[in-house]
Amino acid sequence: MKNDKINTLMAFDFDGVLCDSLHRYKLDETGQNIDLAHWRRNSTPAMIAKDSPIPEQIAIYNKALADENTVVIITTARVFCPASLAWLEKHTDGQPDYINSRQGETDTRRGHELKGAFVAAFRQTFKALKTVLYYEDNLSYIKGFKLANPDALIFYVKSEQGH
Repeated sequence: MKNDKINTLMAFDFDGVLCDSLHRYKLDETGQNIDLAHWRRNSTPAMIAKDSPIPEQIAIYNKALADENTVVIITTARVFCPASLAWLEKHTDGQPDYINSRQGETDTRRGHELKGAFVAAFRQTFKALKTVLYYEDNLSYIKGFKLANPDALIFYVKSEQGH
């Protein structure tokens, strides 16, 4: 941790919030969910390197990293592989304090469970946290996150990837 005076937690989704990976994104036949097979086929290091930063959100993320009273978490439904970490290091001022992601392709937790539960558990460990800010582009994930963290301040980031 940065210091013992941490009072704010800022949690960021990755795809659609910090990173535009729309060139690798496709919806399934229902038009409601991401086509995971397509996503996985296009999650090679070369394709991940082509993802674009989202400048407005990167600026918020970088400011949070610089604040020694803020803990920064990336919480994402993607498998956060070495290529994802390389992308993050190239396009931001550094790594977050924690990365919460799927633990391989067999991790089938729903995104809102993965994200909301992690932050709720983290908060139980660090009781000094007074403020929780969450940046997300998926409305169903926001609803689930809010159930686990009812006092969190939610920032909806509009994107074409928020399904």
